Amino acid sequence: MFASEYIANRNHPYPQANAEDPFSGTTAKYHYRAEDVLVFASKFSALRDAVWQYTFSIKKIAGTPGEVLVGMFDAQLNPKPLG
Repeated sequence: MFASEYIANRNHPYPQANAEDPFSGTTAKYHYRAEDVLVFASKFSALRDAVWQYTFSIKKIAGTPGEVLVGMFDAQLNPKPLG
């Protein structure tokens, strides 16, 4: 994945010759390999998991999910008749 050629601040005006970089013939200031993209995906996955974990943790009161507590309080306030 290379920088787009139409955004000037992401490109050098001329290709940068560098024998160690096989992509130095391009004008891009950066490029990503498949390995780099997989690392990004892994980091975003970990971030998503952390956000979900936090979201569920703030919905708990004394370790019990809020939805369960609402159901318990509703059952206490409006008991169902037996039978």
